Amino acid sequence: MARVLKHNVTLRQTLTSPVYSFLAGEELPDWADGLVGDHLFTETEKEPVFKRVRKTGLPSAPEVPEEKKELKVPGRSAAKAKWVQFLTDAGVEFPEDASRDDLVEIAEKAMPDLEI
Repeated sequence: MARVLKHNVTLRQTLTSPVYSFLAGEELPDWADGLVGDHLFTETEKEPVFKRVRKTGLPSAPEVPEEKKELKVPGRSAAKAKWVQFLTDAGVEFPEDASRDDLVEIAEKAMPDLEI
């Protein structure tokens, strides 16, 4: 049987040690077991509801998928730098020594539905 806390508890080992907080539904480490009375525990056969993930006791934030930004297609006569930036943002590979016209052609081949 696991000894799981019924209430939130804040403890320290000595007067000069750091303060530790434990949440309801969490198991106490062995060093803290003698510092807490039996009235704060609930006897259960289940696993604790809360599992400590980090030293802080907070679960890590869920990963948020990165939003794809809308790419603005430069005009056919736009500067070479704008075409380089567009192809880089779109993830299209191109040779470094390509001219502006070559970059436009590469964009048209890589993205056939592109309206320039």
